[in-house]
Amino acid sequence: MTTLATTALVDLPSAGPHQRGTTLASPGDGDITLSGASEETWRTALDRADPPPMQWGCRPGRAIVIAPHPDDEILATGGAMLQLVRRGFSVVVLAVTDGEAAQPHASAGSRRSLSAVRACERKAALGALGLADVTVARACIPDGGVVAHERLLTEMLVQLFEPRHRRPSRVPPGPGWCIAPWRQDGHPDHEAAGRAAAAAAAHCGSRLLEYPVWAWQWLRPDDPRFPWPNLRVEHLSRSTRSAKQRAIAAFASQIEPWESAREPILSPAMLQRFSRPFEGFLVQEGAQERLR
Repeated sequence: MTTLATTALVDLPSAGPHQRGTTLASPGDGDITLSGASEETWRTALDRADPPPMQWGCRPGRAIVIAPHPDDEILATGGAMLQLVRRGFSVVVLAVTDGEAAQPHASAGSRRSLSAVRACERKAALGALGLADVTVARACIPDGGVVAHERLLTEMLVQLFEPRHRRPSRVPPGPGWCIAPWRQDGHPDHEAAGRAAAAAAAHCGSRLLEYPVWAWQWLRPDDPRFPWPNLRVEHLSRSTRSAKQRAIAAFASQIEPWESAREPILSPAMLQRFSRPFEGFLVQEGAQERLR
């Protein structure tokens, strides 16, 4: 298995003092944690649409996966990351925030504790995938504050992508793939990270690939906002699916109630979206044609 490095953590320039995070935002007046359509409804629609498979190019390349919070990269792209590394790709995870504001009513001390817990969970999840050596570059942007640091995040991504810019020594140069949250995912951190990624990808000539996370939960398949023509799927092998489920199980702070919380952040209904035998990505027009 090809990996990037034996030491997996790189800190990028800090975004400054952490600010208090925000609760989960929502499209319109809704709540993105509530189910807009059952997983059965989504699977029926996905089966009917029969989206084409992802085409990553003939030669192994490079992919930077932008994760607004610890677990986003595992939920949405964990299987693809594993299969790309098995094909010889270099994969880097850009950890935008440390996820300290997942429980918005928690005390400052509890937030610091949660940040450390989530870092350990990410490490365990990557290990469960067999990707313990994948580099994780931390942007140190406040959880819930990505919108306010969107320009800084764009600059950080350019540093990672462009050979002429200073970047961590373990991150090889080249445009490659920029895999980021969908810009209409419903969570402000996700959407801001997606916009920053789109700007950096356009600047550097990288191929932008977007992944839904919360949109699988609150959106309905018949919603006109979902770009069905852009959907591609990465089919996951049986071993990849098993490894991904072990990795998701590492995020106990998200799949179980944290401290005094009554409900987990990731409900059983939400987790169903990420037990599919494939992962869904949204390609930009021309992104895959440029591979040929």
